[in-house]
Amino acid sequence: MCRSDNGGAIRSDTIKLFERCMGGRWTGVSFHREVPAGARVPDRPMAFCAAIPASYTGALTLTRETVACPGARASFGWQANGDAEAVRRMTASVGLELPVAEKLLEAVPKILDSKIVAITVGDYRAPDILLSHMQPAHMTRFVQMWQNAFHENLSVSVSAFMSVCGHVAAQVYTNRKVCCAFGGAETRRNGCIGRDRLVVGVPVDLVGALF
Repeated sequence: MCRSDNGGAIRSDTIKLFERCMGGRWTGVSFHREVPAGARVPDRPMAFCAAIPASYTGALTLTRETVACPGARASFGWQANGDAEAVRRMTASVGLELPVAEKLLEAVPKILDSKIVAITVGDYRAPDILLSHMQPAHMTRFVQMWQNAFHENLSVSVSAFMSVCGHVAAQVYTNRKVCCAFGGAETRRNGCIGRDRLVVGVPVDLVGALF
């Protein structure tokens, strides 16, 4: 069984240990109240889901100006009318009726802290949350570790809309709970999410408790 001796803030070696225990690849995500000095920002705006595989070669820092998706900007509290734009995209591309799209979008978790100005994807020094594209076998292992640690089943909600930015990243950060999503066709394409994968987010303060 994997063990961790980390007694304080999570360290990068603890994340790597978690990664070895769980299998797959885990990406650290940090939320900032100021843009970190020396941060690497994208050359052009990109979707948040696309930043996860892009960060495998080096951490990326996103801001309001460098997030291309209106749904992500709304999830992170960076665009007041992001829901309206997302509703238009959902009705056009997915074929949902307007009332259904509006109801689904209203339920999407959002970060209400207006002081969050940047998000770093690929941060292993002091992340707030961890994200992974998990295979079913790895998810089964995660659930077993959860049951062993907390003596209860893992309860999650699943969505296919604004899934990685809202239902995983924003919700894990604000509610400090494990979340997962399958993602719609556009999200899976932009995020390079394999057909046998789902996106899982874990608040970093829960990692030590799982060992």
